[in-house]
Amino acid sequence: MSKAADTFAETLIARMEEGNLPPWRKTWRADTSMPRNAKSGRAYRGMNVWILALTSMSKGYADPRWMTFNQARDLGGMVRKGEKGSAVAFFQPPERDDEGNVEKAPFWKTFHVFNVEQIDGLTLAPLAQDETPRDPLEACEAVIAGMPNPPVIRQIAGAQACYHPVQDAITTARMADFESVEAFYVTLFHEVGHSTGAEKRLNRDGVTDRIHFGSDRYGREELVAEMTSAMLAAETGIDAPTVENTAAYLASWIRTIREDPSILLQAAGQAQRAVDYVLDRKPASA
Repeated sequence: MSKAADTFAETLIARMEEGNLPPWRKTWRADTSMPRNAKSGRAYRGMNVWILALTSMSKGYADPRWMTFNQARDLGGMVRKGEKGSAVAFFQPPERDDEGNVEKAPFWKTFHVFNVEQIDGLTLAPLAQDETPRDPLEACEAVIAGMPNPPVIRQIAGAQACYHPVQDAITTARMADFESVEAFYVTLFHEVGHSTGAEKRLNRDGVTDRIHFGSDRYGREELVAEMTSAMLAAETGIDAPTVENTAAYLASWIRTIREDPSILLQAAGQAQRAVDYVLDRKPASA
């Protein structure tokens, strides 16, 4: 596992032991505050999103733009003395020949980035804003309607939200039964996240295999769905309802992450692929 993932796990556990919710329970507007590289303008992906989101929460950074030391220098800036960078990770997939044989093994590379608020002397253009008026709830509906090969979605009075792999169907309570429309969509996005793991979609073993409630693989799949829901909420601009911060909830995640910190790396990558699938989007971000 990369140094970035180790550092993220340690920081996250410390934050939750202080009674704070993990960053996937916090959302942002994808068009205005998604962590992104200041030079390329591209949004970070996978685990890097959560690493930088957690750092911004901890340090109070309002600007979502980040860059390496060398990028800052190239843009005429200088990282302030004493400032520390945040370790992020880049995954280089295996290189294969024409017959599909691996010529170069995959690897993780860790490097450090700095928020623009840690850098002096920069002259950056204002963040581009999406000036197109949009209704966040209409955006939610558009996400559901635009999902390729979607599952059946059923709203039933009093039903518990769940995804049924055999039926390839999501069951949830009626929108009117939720405390808010936003709460309905956040819940629906969670179950949509599960549905992306179906064999005919991303074929994730946390969905395709029989798993037991409370097991390690159950916890991993729940984390994928949690992150997927948060990222889709960010994409649509809805304000996710605050989830009750219970000691049992936090203790469960602390135990899971401490036992296997790599779960964060794996879940974040799977959640990113789930979001890309739901939005029918080709990966093009940093």
